[in-house]
Amino acid sequence: MARATTEQLRARLRSLVGDAASDAELTEDELEAHLDANAEFARLPLAPFAPVSGSATVWRAPLAPWEADAQVVDAAGNVVSVSTFDTMNGIVTLPEPRSDQLYIQGRLFDLWGAAADALEALAARARLAYDVSVDGTSLSRSQMAEATLAAAREYRRRARPRVAQTVRTDLAGGGA
Repeated sequence: MARATTEQLRARLRSLVGDAASDAELTEDELEAHLDANAEFARLPLAPFAPVSGSATVWRAPLAPWEADAQVVDAAGNVVSVSTFDTMNGIVTLPEPRSDQLYIQGRLFDLWGAAADALEALAARARLAYDVSVDGTSLSRSQMAEATLAAAREYRRRARPRVAQTVRTDLAGGGA
């Protein structure tokens, strides 16, 4: 069952892939699975957005969007009270100005990567469609898969790069 904290993210993802809720091909759980495959837990420093004499009430995260349950914390890890939190854009408004370093922590999503994954899933379904020609009329449903894959390629280019760490086991224990 899809989490309530990803409702805005799922709506934005559905919009990116052109899967209108009234005629949806992807379920909410499928959308969330694509989001989760393109998410990571992160703790990133916030930057003052509108500093006023060394302190600020509006702060901005370097990346967005965040799951709705993301938190603003101080350097010691204490949760900071916020007035408003625009998780889709990473904008935080505090009730009082602060000058110390603040952080945002929670699940950070790559919507472009999730949209590319969702479009590839839709293209796989469309590949099962067939072309038909009857009495001089032809219907080419296979073009849907090609167009969907082209959109997925475009979104994949916009996705954040992924980094992986590897461990060389052939050198473990001082091997040559």
